[in-house]
Amino acid sequence: PIHAVELNQLEFSSNSKYKGSITPQKAKELLRLTYEFIGNLNLEAIAVLVDNVCLRNQYAKPTNPYLLAYEIMIEKFQKIINERNDKDNTFGVVNISNASTQLAMKLTKIHQDIMKIGTQYVKFTTIFPKLNIQDTRESCFFELADLICYAYQRSYRNWICQNMGKKTNEGENYLSYIENLCKNIRI
Repeated sequence: PIHAVELNQLEFSSNSKYKGSITPQKAKELLRLTYEFIGNLNLEAIAVLVDNVCLRNQYAKPTNPYLLAYEIMIEKFQKIINERNDKDNTFGVVNISNASTQLAMKLTKIHQDIMKIGTQYVKFTTIFPKLNIQDTRESCFFELADLICYAYQRSYRNWICQNMGKKTNEGENYLSYIENLCKNIRI
């Protein structure tokens, strides 16, 4: 696996797997090349960005933002499948990393409820009704998802720094390499 945090922050990490075998400059170059590679893959990533502050300011009792994010993600997933109108790509499977048993149970319940009743906007006809919960080592898709999330996290951090008048990390715009893959949704 490519550990973006360790590669990007090699000079600040004392226990990185990469320490001593690669220079900080080479580590960042490897990370850049990884993002260029991902940016050329034939895949789509649905990124749901939740602004907790605005969500809570807008609604007196907001829906759980993570439930809301999951609903929006699954709706977008169903719409992508429908819009393709491709007989070879008629089913969607949601893969979840088994990071925690409690989280897996909560997401399983949320997914089952949404699949049964749909949402206000979408009825689910082609998304597999059961989550595929796997150990992170069982699929490279978890590594890709982690790298995509890291690109968003770094972009968000740079935006915060820029707006606070603090130094940003130049040359760290990993999101620019993969933005063609991402379907961004803001809530």
